[in-house]
Amino acid sequence: MKKKTKHKVFNSTLDKGYFNYPKLSETEEREIFADLFEQIMLFDKIYLKAGRANYALFLLIKNLGLDLVERLIEINYINFIFYTPIIVTSQGRQQEDGTIDESTIYGQPPIASGTIEADSNLLEQSIDTSLSYFGIDSKRKKSFKKKIFKSYIVPDGMEFSTNSTKIVLDAYANNQLEALGLSNNTVPEQMDLEQRYKLLDLSHNVLETALLSTYGLKGFNNENNFNLIKSNFETLSSALNVTSNGTKLFELENIPNLKKLFLEENLSFEQALKLRHNSNAKFFRNWLNTKSEASDSIEITKEYLNEIKGKNNFFSTTQGKFIRTVSTVGIGAGLSMAVGNPIPSLAIGILNSVVLDNLLKGKKPSAFIESVKSEVEKK
Repeated sequence: MKKKTKHKVFNSTLDKGYFNYPKLSETEEREIFADLFEQIMLFDKIYLKAGRANYALFLLIKNLGLDLVERLIEINYINFIFYTPIIVTSQGRQQEDGTIDESTIYGQPPIASGTIEADSNLLEQSIDTSLSYFGIDSKRKKSFKKKIFKSYIVPDGMEFSTNSTKIVLDAYANNQLEALGLSNNTVPEQMDLEQRYKLLDLSHNVLETALLSTYGLKGFNNENNFNLIKSNFETLSSALNVTSNGTKLFELENIPNLKKLFLEENLSFEQALKLRHNSNAKFFRNWLNTKSEASDSIEITKEYLNEIKGKNNFFSTTQGKFIRTVSTVGIGAGLSMAVGNPIPSLAIGILNSVVLDNLLKGKKPSAFIESVKSEVEKK
């Protein structure tokens, strides 16, 4: 039976759902990949937002290379959500002199839902567009496309966009958006352009949250919209809590956070994959994500220090120490009998102590941070 991925995050920083490729500076791209680097280390799996132009795939290959991108797909660390829902608002009508006549917006609905009709041909076309920039031979391209096709999710765009606009318009009708600067003091069709933009932004936030809820993802939600969102969807975990708590723990150990380690070229993506695959990293990701669902940075710091001190460890309790003592005696006797008793009992006791410290005490979240520190020191 395939193991269920527990801690999944939605990344929309590589691709905002672009229809065309934007022009980003080298610094902007580095910042984007610093976020991705951090998420690779702190979450089990990343779902990347991909627009029709598939800029996310282009940016991945440009910065990481085709081989590493293929590896990330093969080991199931990244997936793509082909962003088909569309929500728009009218900006007015452009006149012959180039100015915009905003008066034409009045009497029209403030927001409208739509979708990209994404069949397999459109998806393949978008992948081909991204690959066309890199001069990949046909055999290699065919092999890569076969693997990457399976990593795309294509949601029902019209359903998501229609439901999201309805939620926002219903909230406006019930005057639930007053705290967000959208008091119900006019009918929606008579909203001015500024109000329509606010409504549009909120609709996109709700749309993204609907996708997070459907696919069980953590996201970097806008806290200001939480009251509106929580009344329509299941409780959602915040990826922001996870990353900010992770940063606090790295500060506690007096080393730069993961984003800084990447930006300052102390760690590469290849090293990140190596580090995140070991058992300490898996334990840390699960511990951090689970604790972050109920704890702020102060609480999680206390939890972390308790784990280091062993206060959260069963074998540090009275009952645990008793079981440990009995286990030590049992293993010592068994080992002595097995080898004809040539080893002094004291040596056996020390051996058992070392073994049991590792086997019975369990893992600690600090072990992962220590492994990161060790990797940086090597460099």
